[in-house]
Amino acid sequence: MKILSFLIMLILLASSAQAFGIAPSRTKVAFEPGFSREYDVKVINDEKANASVGVSVVGELSEFVDVITPRIELNSNKEYSSINFRISLPKTMEYGKHKAELRLTRYLGGDGISANIMLAHPIIVDVPAELSHVSAKLYVDEKAIYLNLSNPKEDAENVSLALSVLDGDKHVFEYQLTQISIPGKTSKSIRVEHELKQGEYLIKCNVTSEQIIESSKKIQIGKPDATIEYQTPVFYAGEINPLNVHVTNNWNKEFTTKFRTILRSGEKTISSGSSENFNLGKYQSQDIKLYIDAAKAKPGLYQLKLELNFGDNIKSKQIPIGLIKRENSAPRQSIPLWPVFAFIALILIIAGAVYYVKQQKI
Repeated sequence: MKILSFLIMLILLASSAQAFGIAPSRTKVAFEPGFSREYDVKVINDEKANASVGVSVVGELSEFVDVITPRIELNSNKEYSSINFRISLPKTMEYGKHKAELRLTRYLGGDGISANIMLAHPIIVDVPAELSHVSAKLYVDEKAIYLNLSNPKEDAENVSLALSVLDGDKHVFEYQLTQISIPGKTSKSIRVEHELKQGEYLIKCNVTSEQIIESSKKIQIGKPDATIEYQTPVFYAGEINPLNVHVTNNWNKEFTTKFRTILRSGEKTISSGSSENFNLGKYQSQDIKLYIDAAKAKPGLYQLKLELNFGDNIKSKQIPIGLIKRENSAPRQSIPLWPVFAFIALILIIAGAVYYVKQQKI
């Protein structure tokens, strides 16, 4: 029965796909500075189905496309319905083709089988070299910022460059360079030395020629990381043992996290536990007291694993430890009693001798 229903679904989808379409198949625009125009596309309903159609826009040009009719209703009385959208372009854009997509999703309602069908309507804006501008591509590592300035025009361009690196709202680095000459149809690479700590940053780049071209890019140096330090104390078998840990956040974001402890003997887990949640500010350190449950463990060699949840990562540390048996307090040494008895015997002998002498004199 399930297989039959699936086959019926496929047949309905195939027939619906043929009966559901868009005209024209795409929208192409020849770039003009400040271009603005309203367009409409027809949603074909050849099978005359009752359905709802939702419209969205995705892609590089999505910020320049405004969907005027985000939802329409198809009905059996109309062969098509129209969707309206407006394209509004800036005064200048990078050379080449720029794309977006109108995405149409149809939903067939009713008590029977329903199906979601998605169609795409491409929007293409073609920017010629003479109407474009110098573009900047950014690449970053821990040691430097790299820029590639590209001039698509026939003639040379003289530009100025301004860079800003932000950690949140704080400017951590700024750089400016003027009178950069870039011959026509060529590129120029610039290396700006600056060391960045591990973290997330926003780089803003302004290239100025006849006008200011602003761009920005979020970058990440390394991955969220922490340093875990500890001093291995004496661990006792049959007890719950404290462990002091010093943890440092090497990332430029605050994290709420906690430790997890796992005590193992080979592949066998002896105990596990976790600390309470704590906040670790960017580049900050904190001392945390953990407790290692060895109440059911015997003396011997074990592996202690510390896990720290850090963003999407888990920072872990393996610690080989030895559990020892705590020695009881040393027993008090007993005082030998024979000297006491010997002393008492001596007193009795002396007393007996004195008594004997006195009796003889009487």
